[in-house]
Amino acid sequence: MVSSKTCQEEERLAKTAVSFRDKLPCAGKILPQRFDLFRDMHVFIICLAMKLPDVDFVIKFKPEAIVKRDGSWGEYLRIVNEAGIDLSKLRNYTVEFNVNTHDLILNSDVIIALQSSTAVESSVAGKPVILPLFYNYKESKNFNDFSWRNHLDLYDVAESADELEVLVKKRLKNPEIDERIMRGRRKLFSDCFSDIDG
Repeated sequence: MVSSKTCQEEERLAKTAVSFRDKLPCAGKILPQRFDLFRDMHVFIICLAMKLPDVDFVIKFKPEAIVKRDGSWGEYLRIVNEAGIDLSKLRNYTVEFNVNTHDLILNSDVIIALQSSTAVESSVAGKPVILPLFYNYKESKNFNDFSWRNHLDLYDVAESADELEVLVKKRLKNPEIDERIMRGRRKLFSDCFSDIDG
């Protein structure tokens, strides 16, 4: 169970998202709830790390994000800081920049990804991949530009943080991917990148 401190952290995080949206109003036009999704995803993963201390959680930022402190890395730092979250107390939660993405995928049990090639790379490696499509994302204008919109059947889809938690726990217990889905994933990978067989 999440402590009452976490509820206070979530309240502070809500205020953080509003102030960030005010500073970059054009970004909110991409998906009005983009900042809510970003905040909720990171709060969710931190809370889940608290609930599941025997499971390691790794957040992977691109190496250039640390240099650009005004982008997603800066927003992440603000969320954690304003919520008063002491990540050093979470031994099963790390943030990585310079780790090999493919090694990380191969050593992971479950992948949460959105608009990233990591979703396809992880899926072709036979990993459970969960797409967090919160805030009615499928009904938004942005969904038309969502790379994997015609391939949702190849992934697990969570439309809320509660669904995401259920799916993560389910996939930790049962990571098997049906062969029919794997065929579709290999075809998607070939269409997006190159033929796996050479």
